[in-house]
Amino acid sequence: MSVQHKNSQAYDLSLFEESERTRASGSKDSNLIRLTPAQEEKLKRAKHNPLLIGVVSLLTIVLTTVLIMIVYNNVVINELNSSIVAANSTIEAQQEREAQYQLVIDSTLSEEFIKSYAENKLGMVKMNDAQKEFISLYNDDCGEVIREDNSNDIMYYLYRAFNGISS
Repeated sequence: MSVQHKNSQAYDLSLFEESERTRASGSKDSNLIRLTPAQEEKLKRAKHNPLLIGVVSLLTIVLTTVLIMIVYNNVVINELNSSIVAANSTIEAQQEREAQYQLVIDSTLSEEFIKSYAENKLGMVKMNDAQKEFISLYNDDCGEVIREDNSNDIMYYLYRAFNGISS
């Protein structure tokens, strides 16, 4: 007996009905296999492959470690970028300050300004060759420090030893 479904597919209902042969034998479940309790327990227990468990565990640990390292490296990179930005802003501020100070120095202490200040305010004049006088020092014009006899002083012995070696 077959029944038509909406999707025009046919189902054989005879597979779900009891056959005459099973009714005659009186056994409804003649095609069933009976298992012993030990076999049932064996089938109920999950079969785990230790190699597969080890590989999956190792892969999980490696992936977790890689992800942690990626996150840590991103944090370090962000901190270093922040410090670089702060250092660059400090450098720019110092360069601006240096430029301002250089402008102040150039405007107030130019060579012409110093020359005119020395001539007008201080009454100074530029030296000419006639005003230059050279002096020469001879070997006789040397000074010498006279010290007392320090024969008990350790530094004196070191000094004498050094002079003895270098002479």
